[in-house]
Amino acid sequence: MTQSLHPAAQKGFSTAAELYQQVRPNYPQAVIQWLIEDLALNPNSTVVDLGAGTGKFLPYLKQVTPNITAVEPVTEMLEQLKIAHPDVQTLQAKSDQIPLESESIDAVLCAQSFHWFANIENIE
Repeated sequence: MTQSLHPAAQKGFSTAAELYQQVRPNYPQAVIQWLIEDLALNPNSTVVDLGAGTGKFLPYLKQVTPNITAVEPVTEMLEQLKIAHPDVQTLQAKSDQIPLESESIDAVLCAQSFHWFANIENIE
């Protein structure tokens, strides 16, 4: 069986989740326009923030739609996300094991997380 989470991500993010939340830069406000205009997301859209980490991308998604599921495999990162965004539905899962119904999501977004996937199958 292949590993779906890069070992460096698992170890590093487990031990430094709180620091990551404090020092990781935010995204530019222009990302909201990109979500609306280029991805055609709207208040009725249902989205997954895959590899959500501590939730740094969630403030931008929340300005577009309330229908968000944050998916994160690393427990410590997910704990920080829940502190910062208690109103967001969360799932602890890997990219190839998301327990959501087929065709129930309008968009899956990976805000700077895809490079931590361990292999190409998990990106697909």
